[in-house]
Amino acid sequence: MGYGIVDLSLTGMEEVQQFFDQPSTVAERREIASALEQGGGLVIDAARRRIHSQTGDLADSLQTSTTVGKYKTVTTVHHGAGGAHDHLVEYGHAPGGWNKGDKYVMPRPYLYPAFEEQKKAAYEKIKSAVAQVVKHR
Repeated sequence: MGYGIVDLSLTGMEEVQQFFDQPSTVAERREIASALEQGGGLVIDAARRRIHSQTGDLADSLQTSTTVGKYKTVTTVHHGAGGAHDHLVEYGHAPGGWNKGDKYVMPRPYLYPAFEEQKKAAYEKIKSAVAQVVKHR
């Protein structure tokens, strides 16, 4: 499955650089994780709107996972139970396996277009949260 990375770069602000050079507190990491999850939620909502669904399993399976570390926090948008066929929808597929018919199934991209549509809004949400954490430190 395709994915994108939002890279937040801040330069020219000594306080920000000092902030990122030090381990953050648990509360600060949770605030940033929350902003990342909200940004991921924007992508999930947009992806759900794009899914042509028969059962609703794929749309219902979309979720975020967040790993909070000492120096970094990572949020991933992915499918859970019920979405094992996500790549077949996103990229299409030939007959065989899940496709019991005899025709190629055209791709119906939903996740990557949703990311492209929402990446700026997600970036702004994350940037704002990081700025608030740095400001109140």
